[in-house]
Amino acid sequence: GRRRRRLLAAAVAAAFVLGGVRYVVDLRAERHAALEARNDARQEAERADAVARFLKELFQASDPRQARGRIPDAKELLQRGSERLGRELRDQPVLRAQLLDTLGTIQTNLGLFDAARPLLEEALALRERHRGGGHPEVAETLVHLGALAQLSGKGDALPLLRRALAIREALGREDAGLADVLNDLGMTLATQGRFDEAETNLRRSLGLHERLWGERDPRVAKILHNLGGIALQSGRTEEAARLLEHAVAIREAAVPDDDPGLAGSREALALVRMQQGKPAEAVRTLEHL
Repeated sequence: GRRRRRLLAAAVAAAFVLGGVRYVVDLRAERHAALEARNDARQEAERADAVARFLKELFQASDPRQARGRIPDAKELLQRGSERLGRELRDQPVLRAQLLDTLGTIQTNLGLFDAARPLLEEALALRERHRGGGHPEVAETLVHLGALAQLSGKGDALPLLRRALAIREALGREDAGLADVLNDLGMTLATQGRFDEAETNLRRSLGLHERLWGERDPRVAKILHNLGGIALQSGRTEEAARLLEHAVAIREAAVPDDDPGLAGSREALALVRMQQGKPAEAVRTLEHL
């Protein structure tokens, strides 16, 4: 009996020791994860500062107080930035990729598609090589390449956006990156007439947007507007009216009256009113424009 009690006491003591070891290991793992997160945040902040400095230096050339002679336009400034990146930051590939992605996105937004493409393609290659194929920055550039394909009419945005979505889903984070790529994929599917698939992605995006920012946020209104457009194109006029009314109400409460998004939702709602045979309501909606 005494021997059995000693063995039991030893087993209990061993369990406490092992539990203590596990506790120490867990603490070390948590500390290591916290340090990694802090380092990542610091590096990201440093890169953001470097990007801001680069762009500030680039656009100082358009300031009459800084420029010598003729002031260059935006296209020339972006060309200078691209040429400068061709020479600099070869030893800082992560920062270089960030700047390439930023400049490529700006050029896409300005309609400079041929200039944007090589920048975004190089940004993607650098991010895949130095961050890994499953990194959120890879998904970010894939989305920007998808936007370029969609706006330029060259290439297929769908495989780019599907890959970006796969990366976001594999990360397991229900964040803004996932919400946005779901919206982008949904809208791209809608342009191809694949309304059922489009709506599935947009509904997921809407749920995420509402959880992340609340049901009265203008970002939620954007998704409601997009869903209203799909409902209208699918012949569901009453549903389109409800969705667009909701989008208009959110935007009227949250943004200035001259906001472009609010104007777009009002115009879409007026179109629906006309299709419903309600011209007086359509006119009232447009009176705000």
